[in-house]
Amino acid sequence: MMSGYKGIVSCCERSRETTSQAKSHTKNYVERFLKNPLVDTEVVMATYAEDLLARLAKQHHTLVLMIDKSKVNDL
Repeated sequence: MMSGYKGIVSCCERSRETTSQAKSHTKNYVERFLKNPLVDTEVVMATYAEDLLARLAKQHHTLVLMIDKSKVNDL
């Protein structure tokens, strides 16, 4: 099993500072990575979410969550 969290974070960090073409490349990379059957997406995304929430909390940012009503019952 691969977590790949650091790879996703480094790509996301780079895309913040670069062109829209680089952002598109980053999006494609992350999508391909998460489709890999060897990647446990719940582990990767949970780790990413924890890190993101910690960063936002440290800087006292407000987080707005968007929930897809069609998926709520799947939880």
